[in-house]
Amino acid sequence: MVLMYGEPYKVSFSTAEYVGLLSFISAVTALCIFFWYRGKKLWLTIWTYYIVMLLPVSVATGFSASFAHDRYTYMPSMGPFLLVGFGVAFLAEKMKGKSRAILFSLLVAFFSFLAFLTIKQEAVWKNSITLWNSVIERAPRFLPAYYDRGCTYLEMAKYSEAIKDFTIIIKLRPFEEAYNKRGVAYKGIGDYEAAVRDFSKAIQLKPEYTPAYNNRADVYLRLANYKKAMEDLDKALELDPKYSITRINL
Repeated sequence: MVLMYGEPYKVSFSTAEYVGLLSFISAVTALCIFFWYRGKKLWLTIWTYYIVMLLPVSVATGFSASFAHDRYTYMPSMGPFLLVGFGVAFLAEKMKGKSRAILFSLLVAFFSFLAFLTIKQEAVWKNSITLWNSVIERAPRFLPAYYDRGCTYLEMAKYSEAIKDFTIIIKLRPFEEAYNKRGVAYKGIGDYEAAVRDFSKAIQLKPEYTPAYNNRADVYLRLANYKKAMEDLDKALELDPKYSITRINL
């Protein structure tokens, strides 16, 4: 299971979201430069560290098919957190008495809120279905979520639910694996005609797609149509001589 972010559906620097982010980045950069000229060079150093560490794994470099990776922000994020830490320490030094107590109370409240959000987020990861349900709820056009949820339904033998997910994918962006998986689901509920139709469509889209030949042959075997089964298995063996399931079915 691979969980990734999809590309944003609308990217425009004229939207409030991007204007706000650019303004924030510009403000932090300007503040760090200001501190540099005041002799406090640590701030700009840390901020530069963050930018430099983030660039190699940013979407701008084409590092991956995914738009973003949480794990690739761990090391770069040390920079902003250090800045926040120094900022809090700076304020704490300037404050006295009740003001300092209020500051630490706010910090306790903030981290308690983060703990609450963490506990809430853990429920999303209860199992694969709850995970993909959450993804689809937030990004209803993100097709990999439907695909992975459909595959999970297949593993759970919930074929009707799997058919629904693969049908959504096929309507929006048909490709051979979606047809093949839906064919497996149709085979699971005993609808062999629909299964053969989907496996055939997968082969039409990608003639060298070995799993579809094997799966269609399996349906033909169930229907005692051994001639067509052997034709598919011979083709699968021609495409991939090392595919063991082909020899088993033969």
